Amino acid sequence: MGAFIVGDFSEEEDGYWVCVEVNNIRQVPEGMISVVVPKQKYAVLRHKGSNYEIRDSYEKLHNWIEENKH
Repeated sequence: MGAFIVGDFSEEEDGYWVCVEVNNIRQVPEGMISVVVPKQKYAVLRHKGSNYEIRDSYEKLHNWIEENKH
């Protein structure tokens, strides 16, 4: 699962995040952080291809959001 988190992040933190969904946050491995995603509606798209093509998927997703007035 991946996510692009909108916010005011440092250059090191900004960008696409590779994630793992868990039910409980107990112990976070060194070098990783925990992020709680609030319950709400999200636009979701399955990306197929290399990580270098992820921006193309984001563009398709943003176009769909705009076309469907979400």
